[in-house]
Amino acid sequence: MVDRVVDALPTWKAGMLTKVGRAVLVRSKLSAIPVHTAMAVALSPWVLKCINKRRRAFLWSGTEKVAGGKCLLAWLGVCRPVELGGLGFMDLQLFGYTLRMRWLWFKKTDANRPWEKLSDVTERMVVELFNASMSVEIGNEQQALF
Repeated sequence: MVDRVVDALPTWKAGMLTKVGRAVLVRSKLSAIPVHTAMAVALSPWVLKCINKRRRAFLWSGTEKVAGGKCLLAWLGVCRPVELGGLGFMDLQLFGYTLRMRWLWFKKTDANRPWEKLSDVTERMVVELFNASMSVEIGNEQQALF
């Protein structure tokens, strides 16, 4: 996974891009590669750290590594929404949680999906976030099991 992200970085062209151009590239291409995997499985913290390190280095300096002096904003600030003073980049770990919560929603609302009967292992954090963000209203007793 990390190698795929690194291969997508045109570091030899980075000198011709402005910071805005590198930001667009990081937002679109470098964030899309891990997202498709995070939709189905949890990425390890090591992989997320390596990918974020490469995204940060390419954004601020256009190289494979960057020192703290070249970073104009902390990475948590970069991942904050624009309305809250950030740059609106995707936090890959939180976005992975939300993508996997989507599978729990599909399992709860549509029992006719082909993957409904497959066994799955859902992370505890994803289940807790799902339960905290959802409420059940009893109607015709067809979907709420007692």
